[in-house]
Amino acid sequence: MKKISGDVTILVDREGARIEVRDKNASLMIVDVKMSPENFMAALGRVGHCPAEVQVTERPERIGTMMKVDTIEFPLPAVAKKLYGEACAKIAIKEADKFCARYRPGWTPDTYYGSHGSFFLDKEGKLKWARQTIRKWE
Repeated sequence: MKKISGDVTILVDREGARIEVRDKNASLMIVDVKMSPENFMAALGRVGHCPAEVQVTERPERIGTMMKVDTIEFPLPAVAKKLYGEACAKIAIKEADKFCARYRPGWTPDTYYGSHGSFFLDKEGKLKWARQTIRKWE
């Protein structure tokens, strides 16, 4: 078994209990466990093998890695200058993927373009650019 630096959160209310286990360095939830109040109390009373709903990360290859974060800026096609909101974001997502594949292999761009600084015009006001957070796990 491999040892990693992790965090555990246990949340309990009338609906039951939720236990989250996160890989601290990869900033990744590894396991999310949900238990009914009865099963959680049984587990606290040292009853073994209590039923639970368990979700495991879809990215097990990232467990034990370190997440790195960076920002990229890239020009958008001319057609994007007149677009706003979701229409512009769709173009930016495709362009970010192309940019990372060409200039930053192994990095994954986020798909959120809702912040104030996500899009901007160049100094001449001719070309629209996008600013995006990218992530890499090593």
